[in-house]
Amino acid sequence: MLHINIYNSLKLYAAATTTYIRALHHIRPLLTLDVANTIRHSIVASRSRLDYANALLHCTSAGNLDRLQVTQNSLARTVLQAPYSVSATELRQQLHWLPSRQSSLIRRDLLAPRLTCLN
Repeated sequence: MLHINIYNSLKLYAAATTTYIRALHHIRPLLTLDVANTIRHSIVASRSRLDYANALLHCTSAGNLDRLQVTQNSLARTVLQAPYSVSATELRQQLHWLPSRQSSLIRRDLLAPRLTCLN
């Protein structure tokens, strides 16, 4: 049951975030990098209802984490106005972002060291 709820939440989160990323993409040429980064932060902060439960993401499937990673890569490309030919890893490093999987593992280790998966 927990897996279904996390799956649905991640699906809704990715869809809503993609809508905001598309809107940012349209106005991005008019913005400075600092302003685009501020908007990126507000998109992530306002849409990430899952941040409080990010430690639980280590229990979810690789497909769910991949969905978050695709969303993060798209946001990085939009903020930096980079084409798809540029590696998303390089873009995340330039913005000092961790990949979704690493971020969830760090939060798990820091916030919930005794959390176990229910399989």
